[in-house]
Amino acid sequence: AQAQQRYIDKELVPRWKGKHVAAIRRRDIVTMLDDVVESGRPQAAVRLLALTRKFFNWAVGTGWLDASPCAGIPIPAPLVKRKRVLSDSELRLVWKGAEAIGWPFGPLVQLLMLTGQRREEVAAASWSEFNLTGTEPFWTIPAGRAKNGNEQQ
Repeated sequence: AQAQQRYIDKELVPRWKGKHVAAIRRRDIVTMLDDVVESGRPQAAVRLLALTRKFFNWAVGTGWLDASPCAGIPIPAPLVKRKRVLSDSELRLVWKGAEAIGWPFGPLVQLLMLTGQRREEVAAASWSEFNLTGTEPFWTIPAGRAKNGNEQQ
């Protein structure tokens, strides 16, 4: 939400303040995206297009517009997934920092590190989801809480 607000404040408002939403054309959006890419921020342009599409789809859905000017605009740059992972020494520092923080956030961070699960899934976990008996303990995330809608074990 904060990142989206920054895009709105930094990119959209300065360009389109005072301009009626129906006056914004596809060319305006493409120019904005080109400017962001040329400033060396291609991933920001990708996210900005997604935000702009969402806004104009909302405007169409509420009847402000008949069609979105974002229709047919290609993604301005290939989406690059993050490749950065923590080194072993960085992981040790995070683990020790989590121990120092203590309950409740320290164990939360450690469980995130051990499982690789999403923050929301770990934070909402309950003891009844954990089977700690036997030689292979496991955690079952109910389908209703899993992001993909499928029970995970």
